[in-house]
Amino acid sequence: MSRFYPVFLNLHGLRSVVVGGGAVAEQKVLGLLEAGARVTVVGPEPSPRLRDLAGRGELELRQRLYRPGDLAGAFLAIAATDDGAVNRAVWAEAEARGVPLNAVDDLPHCTFIAPSVHRQGDVTVAVSTAGKSPALAVRLRERIARAVGPEYGVFAELLGELRAAVAARLPDTRARTELWYRIVDSDALELLRRGDRAGARRRIAELIDAAGAPGGAAPRTQPSGIVYLVGAGPGDPDLITVRGLKVLRSADVVVYDRLVPPDLLDRAAPRAERVFVGKRPRGHAVEQEQINALLIAAARSGRVVLFCHAPFAVVRPGRLPTGSPCRHLRCTDGAAAAEHLVHSLPRGGHASRLYDLAHRRHRGRIAETAACHRGRRRLDFDPPHRHARVRLRPHGRDDDVRRIRDV
Repeated sequence: MSRFYPVFLNLHGLRSVVVGGGAVAEQKVLGLLEAGARVTVVGPEPSPRLRDLAGRGELELRQRLYRPGDLAGAFLAIAATDDGAVNRAVWAEAEARGVPLNAVDDLPHCTFIAPSVHRQGDVTVAVSTAGKSPALAVRLRERIARAVGPEYGVFAELLGELRAAVAARLPDTRARTELWYRIVDSDALELLRRGDRAGARRRIAELIDAAGAPGGAAPRTQPSGIVYLVGAGPGDPDLITVRGLKVLRSADVVVYDRLVPPDLLDRAAPRAERVFVGKRPRGHAVEQEQINALLIAAARSGRVVLFCHAPFAVVRPGRLPTGSPCRHLRCTDGAAAAEHLVHSLPRGGHASRLYDLAHRRHRGRIAETAACHRGRRRLDFDPPHRHARVRLRPHGRDDDVRRIRDV
């Protein structure tokens, strides 16, 4: 599977060549001009708009067929023709000259591909499907456009104006990063959405003032770190709660084991230190006492520490020494997890109902929270493991006992 490296290029003043002159070529040219590139168009039948742009001196137009040598001095090139022979010829020259090439709808002759783009001011969101489905990329961009409105562009502009002042006021990197997250997570965006730019400025100013006196953050006489024990969810990273995700994004240190989904770890702040402790069933690469010591030492140094433990793992604050700066969060949406499971169950003649299954010990092991489908006598899970007895409690009543496979 091809992997493309996402990047935003500064094309200001750089020569870019577009081979072709139709509607697709025109759209490519407009994007390049918007980025400040010096554009050369090569094609025998340019569109009226391209001819108009050339007449106004905004691009160079070579109204003829492509010839070898047209890419001389180019920073990048785009082949926007429906002629495979021309695309192959442009590709050959681009390869010889080391010029990146995008051949529209011709993935084998591309060294880069163009994403579907949504812009609001300086906020740019690019969506790519690695060339597999441009139509899907367009639909995803349209969904993003409905969520990212003009207020985001205004917000980015305001934040850009404040960067230098905030850096001078808060020289400490961690304190400054925490402030930026408080600002972007505040109601300032909602004020901008309502058109209250002055109100948004006041709200941002309040947050900056609260962060400390001019010249730096207020000194801390004693570190105020904390350890959060956060369940990684039932396997699907999207089922973590808003609170759990907020803690994950604000953590300075993320401690995790092998069963934590990589997609969830990717949501931690880029600055966060990631520590793998390699916990495994029936034998830990890192002993629990060592993990405890690591968590406490990091917290006592003034950092926010998150122990992101495995799906369905049971981690208790009591495992840490008394007086440890620890908080235990139930950060998985149990109802969402149950619904996620039941959606895969077959539908029978009865209405679908969800039931929480209480934790019950069976031979020293825990049967985790699951869901039951009304009208089913038994739930089978893959892979098959030990059986555990759990009691169904619809609406808080003991109703029936089922035997299900331990998850």
